[in-house]
Amino acid sequence: MALAGALLLVAISNRLGEDGQPVAALVALSLLAALLGMRARYTAAPRFAVLCWLVLNGFAIPPAGQLTWAGQRDTTWLACLLAAVVAGTTTAARVLNARAAYRRITQQHDPLP
Repeated sequence: MALAGALLLVAISNRLGEDGQPVAALVALSLLAALLGMRARYTAAPRFAVLCWLVLNGFAIPPAGQLTWAGQRDTTWLACLLAAVVAGTTTAARVLNARAAYRRITQQHDPLP
């Protein structure tokens, strides 16, 4: 799911945007990473971030299909993708905890005999 979604988003952003300008692909992959993070555990966050970075680096930057490392740029991209996954996971965890707390409170104060 993650790989297929990442490849599809990069293909769409390459088709719609200019080649060599991966900002749209980075934004799309960050959103995908956040959505994937909502269904994942914190231990999966680095894997999702690296997977999205590999697709971004391999297919959104010319020449397509060739992985490179550009120090500052790639470190920033990895950090951005990792932050998106962690934000998605944290958001989902907060919502689940809030729902559980609400259920506990409403069950404790149930007015029915």
